[in-house]
Amino acid sequence: MSELVQLWAANGKLSQAISQQAGNDETIKRINAQLDSLARGTQRLAQGGNANAQKIVDQLAANGVQINAKQ
Repeated sequence: MSELVQLWAANGKLSQAISQQAGNDETIKRINAQLDSLARGTQRLAQGGNANAQKIVDQLAANGVQINAKQ
């Protein structure tokens, strides 16, 4: 009987972990969208002649980050 109780408790913890993961996935998607928007805006500023924005774009490129301005 105690095995059944342990399995029941483990099932509850697993369900809770799955629910938390789903929330984390949504948070990650939201943060990624915000970062993409920030990068595209910075790229537009750089293309418009903003020297500081160009430095940021250059540093991102040096670190392997590609900005897709089409979105």
